[in-house]
Order: sequence, then structure tokens, then C-alpha cells
Amino acid sequence: MSSSSLQPLRHISVLLVDPDRDFARKAQALLFSHFSDSLDLALAGSLHDGLTHLCTHQVRLIVLGPASPGQRMSDTIRALRLAAPNKGILVYSATPDEPFRLDALRAGAHEVACISDVSPDTFRLAIERTLARSWQQTTDATVSTTPQLIHDLNNAVTAINGFADILFSRAHSDTQSRACVEQIRNAGARAADLLNTVTPSVSRQETDTYTARAA
Repeated sequence: MSSSSLQPLRHISVLLVDPDRDFARKAQALLFSHFSDSLDLALAGSLHDGLTHLCTHQVRLIVLGPASPGQRMSDTIRALRLAAPNKGILVYSATPDEPFRLDALRAGAHEVACISDVSPDTFRLAIERTLARSWQQTTDATVSTTPQLIHDLNNAVTAINGFADILFSRAHSDTQSRACVEQIRNAGARAADLLNTVTPSVSRQETDTYTARAA
């Protein structure tokens, strides 16, 4: 497959984590061969440096080389997934190794490639698969958790407003307390109004997702 047959990606921010400089240089060259005009690349020589970068920067893709000596790849992947749960993780190995591949996938990697013999087009496809899989996971998680979140927030706001009404009815003799409780009531009313504006869009999202899956 020629590189011209692949669709160009939009601007992408990538974090490359690899303590091995030779492998890191090869991965960097593969990335720049396709994304030279649209690539925002950060390099980290250790998991600690990578996690530090994720604390202050937004990335779309994490490209991860073989783990540092004494550190299991699966532990590294899990640490990155915890720090950046909605980012794509592409892992590459030094040589073809099916047990390594399976271990990385079980730990949460979205794709695994072999850096020693991968072609630019194969590496590009691995990135495409990584982004597609991470996007699908993020979409599924958002659809499944948002309705529950709205439901729980509604319950919480209802309880806050109910207790605020009780406190307001008992604060006649204390002007200062009454003013504070009134502020709580007003804030609760605004929160309820905001939730009412969100609920219809959540219902539409659930319906559209069900329809798409049924089709």
C-alpha cells in the first residue's frame, strides 16, 4: 500500500516515551515522515518524565517503546492509562514477540507494532487503528456514564434544594442565616435549571446511539 492511498490526519499531539535513544529516533522518524507539518511531538526518556508531561499538556496519542530495565511493560501501560484514560496508546517492541503483544493489549494498549521491521505505511496504519479504538472507547464510556451522571446530579440537587427550603423556613429570627440559606436556594434553583437544559440532549444522545447500534 502506498502512503498516498492513506487519508491525511489532522494536527496531532504525540508523546513518545522510550528510554532507548536508537528506537526513539526510529519512531520519531516514522512519525515525522507522515506528520511533518501537523505533528506536535514531545519526547520522554522515562515513565516519570512522560507522566510529568501529561500533567501539564494535552496529547492525543502516546507512543510507547520497550519498558525501562526492571519495569514491566504492562505496569507502564496501566500507569499511563490511569493518567490519561482517553488517550490512544501505541506500543512498539524491539522484535516480533506475540507474548509481548498480548501482554500489552491485556494491559490496555490499543495497538502493538514491531519497530525493527515496520514500514512507514504499516506504522501509519497502526496509528490509525490506535486512534480509532481509543475514540470508540471514549465515545462508549461517555454515552454509558452521562445519563447516570445526570440522574445522580438530579438526586443531589433535589436533596440540596429540599433541605435548603427546610432551613429557610426555620431562619426567620436570624437575618444573617436567612440570607445565607437564600443564597443556597438560589444556587440550587440555577443548578436545577441547568440540569433541565442538559437532560433533553442526553435523551437524544441515548436514542441516537441505540439507533446506530441497532442498524
